[in-house]
Amino acid sequence: ASRPLRWRGAITQALPGDCSIGSTEQVLWTDDLEGDVSAWAHSGTQDSWVIGATAHGGTKAWQANNFGTVSDQRLVSPSVSLPAALSGLNLTFWNQQSLEDRTGGCFDGAILEVSNDAGATWAQVPGAAMLTDPYEGPVSSSYSNPLGGLNAWCGDPAPYTRSVVNLQAWAGQTVKLRFRMANDSSVGHANPGWA
Repeated sequence: ASRPLRWRGAITQALPGDCSIGSTEQVLWTDDLEGDVSAWAHSGTQDSWVIGATAHGGTKAWQANNFGTVSDQRLVSPSVSLPAALSGLNLTFWNQQSLEDRTGGCFDGAILEVSNDAGATWAQVPGAAMLTDPYEGPVSSSYSNPLGGLNAWCGDPAPYTRSVVNLQAWAGQTVKLRFRMANDSSVGHANPGWA
């Protein structure tokens, strides 16, 4: 007698930030930056945020220059209302970096911050919320980087990467997101530093 042929199949699992099987994605806010970007704001020391052509998809992306002197550049999103009743509240974006790294961390760096009081106060989104593309490590406290001691992204260089961030901790709140890049007092890299 011959043995029956048996197939073993793998169960497909959703990637971080994707909906699980049987659920439906609900987009709460999207901006491809191809149209009006006046709802965004930017500021900071040596603020160089502009809409440039170094894009992952489409033709435009926000980008900031990398300096060989101290900078602290901030890009703030429009307000986004996060419903309390939904689970899996994730922010997905693509970013690339040309920021000076070091063994175990960064000299120059970029972080994501959130405000639930219309920008009066800001808190860094913790590394535990990064479902993909985690922070590379702490920014050096030497050389006067304003982000010194904080975990940050830094790529020397890093190509466009899909970042998925869990924002469930802010469910039921209206938030602004702040993309913040800072340089120390030495060594600038190719621009854009962050796009």
